Amino acid sequence: MNPALQHQAFDREMSFARAALANGDTAQGWRALELAHVIGQSRFLLHLRVHMAMLGVAVRHNDLKETGAQLLRLALVPLGHMLGRLPPSTPAVAA
Repeated sequence: MNPALQHQAFDREMSFARAALANGDTAQGWRALELAHVIGQSRFLLHLRVHMAMLGVAVRHNDLKETGAQLLRLALVPLGHMLGRLPPSTPAVAA
């Protein structure tokens, strides 16, 4: 994907997520974060940003399972990018 278009699409989804979460629509906010994750996963800083945002949502909602999952992902993002071992573009949510 063209880096400029990727960044634009990522920023759009992050904006959608912020707006939805600010309006109390957690489901729509989370869905926008998942889309941002798929869009930005191939770029280190975008990938890191979306997991930080996901962690913030999990913490604000006292979701211990998701908080732990996002902390693990945040620890693994740098390693995955350094080794070129990223999973296929998938949403990053604890099952």
